[in-house]
Amino acid sequence: LLPKVLWMVDAHDTPAQLGAEFDKNAENVPAWNWIFWAPALLGALARPQALRFRKVLLRLAADYPQALYCPLRRFLIEKQGQSRNADGEGGD
Repeated sequence: LLPKVLWMVDAHDTPAQLGAEFDKNAENVPAWNWIFWAPALLGALARPQALRFRKVLLRLAADYPQALYCPLRRFLIEKQGQSRNADGEGGD
């Protein structure tokens, strides 16, 4: 159910009603349920709905920092590589 909800908020949030419902109800989902979806939530930070997913990530980081460490590290390394490539530095 969570992947479908994440997809709907990301793809179909034009009137922002769905996102508002997500914000209201995401707090009712136990933080441990979001652990598996941490990479997807981190990837969503580059999209317009980032603020909605940021709240969930902050709660996850507060409750389970160890579970977020590896996905966050991988996300930051990928972003660093993308910015290097965009700046024309190249390399690995």
